[in-house]
Amino acid sequence: LVHTKQSTVDLVTETDLASERLIIDALRREYPDHAIYGEESGDVLPSSGPVWVIDPLDGTTNFAHGFPVFSVSIALLVDSQPVLGVIRDPLRDDSFWAERGQGAWRNGQRMQVSSTA
Repeated sequence: LVHTKQSTVDLVTETDLASERLIIDALRREYPDHAIYGEESGDVLPSSGPVWVIDPLDGTTNFAHGFPVFSVSIALLVDSQPVLGVIRDPLRDDSFWAERGQGAWRNGQRMQVSSTA
């Protein structure tokens, strides 16, 4: 089921809502003192302390139209500064994450910056 949010190109699906609920429940269990901002929940993004920012279905329009390019995106901000980002592509079984000062990984393999522009 697909609904529009603010315009006909701004979609939300039942999958968006279910995914967001699952992610929020998991984060609340692990980090009960952290704030959580979900794209679909419409809360105000807090500007201080640790805040998880969730896009439960990044690429909703693609998903809704059967185009297989979408992911789950989650970030951790501390005092409005990004410290951790995770992207999960379920169709390609790819996971990407980066942590401030620690580097970036794809499926457990550290990613390197290329010397070519």
